[in-house]
Amino acid sequence: FRSLALDRRQDKIRSFEAERVVQQLFDFVHSYDLSGLHDLWSFLEARFFSHLDSNHSHTVVDMRTRLDRYFLVHAVQTDRRDTITTFFNIR
Repeated sequence: FRSLALDRRQDKIRSFEAERVVQQLFDFVHSYDLSGLHDLWSFLEARFFSHLDSNHSHTVVDMRTRLDRYFLVHAVQTDRRDTITTFFNIR
């Protein structure tokens, strides 16, 4: 039972609660965790966004672009040049 409870707490999508998923995305941005941000986004794409019809695919791409921009703006505003360099090396 304890391992099940622990697994649930560590679940990437936080029990499918949208507010918690969004909060986790912003937490990754504010902690400069580019790997965590991209891992969670990839998971969301594979689990949810890939099942959307083509009318919504542009919205998903737009959301990703805006999230990446927000990450970069936050890094620039806090003078995190190493994070900015890493971002462009990964992309």
